[in-house]
Amino acid sequence: MVLPLWALATIPAPVPLDDLFSAADQVLLVQVVEGRVLGPGENNCGARYVGTVKRSFKGMPNASHVEFGPHSQLRLGVYYLLFLTKSETPYERYVSTNSGHLNAKAEYAKRCKGFMAPYAIMHFGSGAMIVNDGDSNVDNWVVNWRTLITLPKSVKVKETRTHFLVTVGEIAKVLKPRSGE
Repeated sequence: MVLPLWALATIPAPVPLDDLFSAADQVLLVQVVEGRVLGPGENNCGARYVGTVKRSFKGMPNASHVEFGPHSQLRLGVYYLLFLTKSETPYERYVSTNSGHLNAKAEYAKRCKGFMAPYAIMHFGSGAMIVNDGDSNVDNWVVNWRTLITLPKSVKVKETRTHFLVTVGEIAKVLKPRSGE
């Protein structure tokens, strides 16, 4: 029996925004103010960041600080829309997976347990989206939306050749009815 190549791969599943929000412990607009890599080379455990909360949709209050990780692609001084869960219960959904990925994930969890921040970026790092802060009104800031997280049809999205752009105000409209959780 011959399987197509994708059948042997670990493939993340698209997740509706409502599902991600419901599963999140924290949904925050933060500015990354501190970050460090955790371990060298193949013993790397990702990164640990500190962010100042500009707007809270769920969880911590505005102006507080949050520690999170482990994905190491974030930049200091930049704003991000974050969907976070407690590090010991990472949120990942799959179309398919393989034993190699699951074994590596278990080994990583064991090796890195003592280094992890209290909160983890959800869904393979897709729960961290760059926000462009080019306006004095936060509602007009633009989120570079990750397509692995699907938006309700009611959300106004601007599509470019390479990105889906949505304002913080549009996201706030969708999340506001649920922010009392």
